[in-house]
Amino acid sequence: AILVLIMAIYAILAVQFYMDAEIDGIYYFSSFSIALLTMFQVMTGDGWLSSIGRPLIMRDASNVFLL
Repeated sequence: AILVLIMAIYAILAVQFYMDAEIDGIYYFSSFSIALLTMFQVMTGDGWLSSIGRPLIMRDASNVFLL
């Protein structure tokens, strides 16, 4: 539970600092849910999220909780 809280705090900071930053046309910190997903991907070194999960979420942001 503490790890999720720490990730949430850093995701909020990332949204505030990097909201307008884009890499290859993708905004990784445009909203809290996308930033939290990006933080999870960075923390775990998850590779499948870039090719499978992220296109689903970018189409409809409410899908972030289904992963």
